[in-house]
Amino acid sequence: MTYDEAREELILKGVSQKTIRFLETMAIHAGYRGHLTPREMFERSFDRPSNFFELPPGDQWDIDKRLGILDWVFDDPTPEETARFRAHYDRWNAKKPPTL
Repeated sequence: MTYDEAREELILKGVSQKTIRFLETMAIHAGYRGHLTPREMFERSFDRPSNFFELPPGDQWDIDKRLGILDWVFDDPTPEETARFRAHYDRWNAKKPPTL
């Protein structure tokens, strides 16, 4: 659903303009950037640090929230996308000392 569609739905339900403005303000402060396509989310995932999966879950959540990809799932990737994704995060793994 686009921003305009959501706004129109609220208007049709009789929500006041004041309430709609309040909800818009809250969404902006919460970091809502609108709906991204899976492709856009995939591209934004490369803005994560290469050690992303080594970070505590709360830090991972904060990063994904800032990037607007909290609901992104790496679903049905092409072989090229898988290779690119692995290469981005494997840079960190290559730097880690070996464990015994």
